[in-house]
Amino acid sequence: MQEAFIPVAIDQDYHRRQKDAEGIFYRKIVSGRYGKDYKSGNTQGFYICTASGEFLAYSNHRFPEVALRFIKDGISKYQPSSVAPIKASKNTSNWNPHLVPPKGGLVIRTNSKVLSGYKKSKNREQSIYQSAISRDNLWTTKEEHAALVKGVLMDSLIDRICRFHLVDATRGSPSFWKKEDFTKIDIRLINGVITGTISVENTSRGWGHTADILGYIESQNGKVTRFDVIAKGPYWGGGHYSRNPPPGKYLFGTSFTLADGSQLSDNIPPEGTKGWPPKYIQMKR
Repeated sequence: MQEAFIPVAIDQDYHRRQKDAEGIFYRKIVSGRYGKDYKSGNTQGFYICTASGEFLAYSNHRFPEVALRFIKDGISKYQPSSVAPIKASKNTSNWNPHLVPPKGGLVIRTNSKVLSGYKKSKNREQSIYQSAISRDNLWTTKEEHAALVKGVLMDSLIDRICRFHLVDATRGSPSFWKKEDFTKIDIRLINGVITGTISVENTSRGWGHTADILGYIESQNGKVTRFDVIAKGPYWGGGHYSRNPPPGKYLFGTSFTLADGSQLSDNIPPEGTKGWPPKYIQMKR
């Protein structure tokens, strides 16, 4: 892949909706897969195409041996050709926000995992989902960062953590909590130690989560240098795109740790910013 390809990772949820040159180019590739003009619907998966957008191969499997066959198939169909550059065009859509973290804020890596409750599956793909660890980024504002340095955990940050990051995203895109779903939020920062509990439930959909929280925050020279927090407790129910959870209540954990910019994924906007970014955090695009 390093020698024969230019790997590109995008969020198809954005690109299939974009009205700019990027979106038009992506839909051309997708239309090649379907054999007709692409109209609407999910386009997840892996594509191989030429620099002109000619479709060569598609796969949506997770097994290494299938991926290898897919790669070889794409290479076998490729014919080099001269391609003119594509002119960039402006997009005013919410589906192409090009978000960056708030200036002066923090990027905090979040991971979550189902810790118990699954019945052992003989299905290979199901086993992959059952052992999956989700990844997202938590963003803070400049004001929230400054408050943490002073030993204060702002309500806005507590709200964002609880609603958008204490969610089970291990099997697909999560369904986020609403403010009215919470029956208890008691999180405190005292002398650099975060402790607390939360309780949340959407009774109409049968989803819920209770968790104990413990963490440590340190700062130096006006900047947070450590943000290590764990939330763990029972979870129940699956989201609209994260179906097939363990039966009943299962043990679920979420971790938060300060990003250092060493991973490409540190630059990915939080899942909660999709579609309409201000719902996650007030920011300028």
